[in-house]
Amino acid sequence: MIYLLVFIFIVVVLILLLVLNSLYKRTNAYKNQFVDLGKFGNAANLKDGSLDVVVLGSNAPKFAFDFSDVTGLACANWAIGPETFEYDFIILKKFAGKLKRGATVVWPVSPGNFFLDKYKGKSAFVKYYGLLSRAEFPDYSRRQYITDYKYPLIFHPRRIKRLIRDVKPDTRLSLNYNPMNVAEIEKDASWWIHGCWNPEFGIDIEHMASLSEANRKAVEYNINVLKEAIKFCRQNGLHMVFAYLPLTKQLGGYFSADYVGTQMTQYVKEAIGDNDIPLVDYMRDERFQSTDYYINSFFMNCTGARKFTKTFVEEAIA
Repeated sequence: MIYLLVFIFIVVVLILLLVLNSLYKRTNAYKNQFVDLGKFGNAANLKDGSLDVVVLGSNAPKFAFDFSDVTGLACANWAIGPETFEYDFIILKKFAGKLKRGATVVWPVSPGNFFLDKYKGKSAFVKYYGLLSRAEFPDYSRRQYITDYKYPLIFHPRRIKRLIRDVKPDTRLSLNYNPMNVAEIEKDASWWIHGCWNPEFGIDIEHMASLSEANRKAVEYNINVLKEAIKFCRQNGLHMVFAYLPLTKQLGGYFSADYVGTQMTQYVKEAIGDNDIPLVDYMRDERFQSTDYYINSFFMNCTGARKFTKTFVEEAIA
């Protein structure tokens, strides 16, 4: 009888945990990780060979491209935040069949892209379990799939508090104004440099010295990824365009011409080699520097994105 009661108790506990886990996966705390994946459900339903233009990349292009006002071309923004060049290429290979022969692949390059070859934290991989198969996912971990994607509440019980007090949904892509004032934007720009990129990559953006061995390896790795992506596009009849995206004056002012030349353009040109691939530069384009077009010092709001995207397509694609 005792064994039966113990068994019933265990079954009830397991059922309760599964119910709570299911409820947690409905919270914004969990769903915000996958906010960028909805676009790929739409991509999967597209007919093969139906797209004229796709954008890859991380957070900056995710916010900078909005094709709502573009007519005459079938376009898609496949940027995921955050994302490395390696995973940009993985996404391209997975959905390349949706592109027309002769379609344009826009490959944005942000100021620190070449220094990021691998994620330092594993949490950045969670989103890909909802998009990539095991064979497509070089960093796939059965353990992480179970603990962070499939049964997150069971293995992270402290997250149960989100069933009572959830976080806000990630609605940044729908913002059409900048919620920051001038002082906040300047502080935000400083944070990207001194609180994010400098410590993350072990560099000094304002006073770049020789690169560390880790930096050099990351740069070399990313150049090779771009070379492979260029080869893939050429073999599949796709055109590439490399692009530097707009920044606010507050953030763009931290990047000297020397930094752009040596830590961005030099590497892009090395990847391009003898291939005829354009590199378009909007980093300091005065048409898109107004803080009214951003949600902080870095990411564009939907007003800025629509204005920039229409201009970009007219000048760099059409």
